[in-house]
Amino acid sequence: MVWASLFAVKENAIGEVACVRAGEIDIFVYPEHYSEIRVGSIIAINSDQVKPVGLAVNIAHEPRHGSIHPLRKGREEILREYPDIDYQHRLVLTVVYSSHVKGNTLYHVPASMPRLHDLAFLVNSNDLLDAFFRPNGEWNFDFLRYVIEAGAQPLTLRGLFFTHRDYFLSKDPNCQSLVRALARPLYMADPKNVGRYLECILEALR
Repeated sequence: MVWASLFAVKENAIGEVACVRAGEIDIFVYPEHYSEIRVGSIIAINSDQVKPVGLAVNIAHEPRHGSIHPLRKGREEILREYPDIDYQHRLVLTVVYSSHVKGNTLYHVPASMPRLHDLAFLVNSNDLLDAFFRPNGEWNFDFLRYVIEAGAQPLTLRGLFFTHRDYFLSKDPNCQSLVRALARPLYMADPKNVGRYLECILEALR
């Protein structure tokens, strides 16, 4: 029941749904979780029926109102003088919707869309990463077809594999099974650029 455990504690949410459009979901990230988020993060959303899951492909950090003015201070000085400054800004994470959880089973295909304010959670423990990358005990990268179709470039995938580098290398130090499992979904998504994608992925794992 690894997915149910992820959603069981709402205080562990890193943000909530701010916008839904076609195959992309924007997540408003809570300030206390800014440092945990990066391109390549995997995000799961606690919606009513199915639980959307996707890959973070873009991050935008901007003021809530108007524009910012230069402060000419280091981060420690800023936080000391303006302890609530992070709450005056917003960090929005764009996630490509590629997968969903129904019951306790993950499928690498989108289903129904989430609603605004549904809570979002970071998929980062080994058990959860196994459930995402190896839902049936074997590597499954079919989600990449949706990510690439949405416009992800090879460097975006480099970010994904670098973010989870330790996990991948713990499962396959030589990357042989990874490459075999990646070949088919990459070919189906973009047959002309399989080599470029694989090169960027393997760079991240070196």
